[in-house]
This record gives sequence, C-alpha cells and structure tokens, in this order.
Amino acid sequence: MREFRSTLPSLLHASRLLVIPATLTVGDYIITPDICVERKSIPDLIQSFNSGRLWVFFVSHRQTSLVKQCCIEGIRSAN
Repeated sequence: MREFRSTLPSLLHASRLLVIPATLTVGDYIITPDICVERKSIPDLIQSFNSGRLWVFFVSHRQTSLVKQCCIEGIRSAN
C-alpha cells in the first residue's frame, strides 16, 4: 500500500496506536469512524490542486457526516 511508504504509519504504531492496512474508498487514513485524512507531500499537494483531485476529495461523500482533513507532509529543516 502506497501510504505505508510514508513515515506516518510507523510513527502512529510507535505511539501504540492500532494501524490496520486497508484499501479505502476515500482518503488515506481513517482516524475515527467520523474522521478521514488525506496525506499529501508538497509536490503531490501542488499537483492535486492543479488537477482538481484535492477538490474531489473534499466534496466526495459530502452528504455523509465524514470529516475530511488534509495532512501535508514535508521535510523538517535542520535550522
């Protein structure tokens, strides 16, 4: 699964949170039954804005009570 190439699942698991790999119809992570998270790197975020994919993520399933969040993943500066 593509999302497991990110460091986030390892960090969540190290924090003793249960991480279950699954194919989702919307988003990259389901945090609670009501909260869905889409993970984006900076280049992917820009590409998603340009292609309209990010808009599709936020308006899809809008008739449900699912709260959608976007997690922007970047590289922390050594400064």
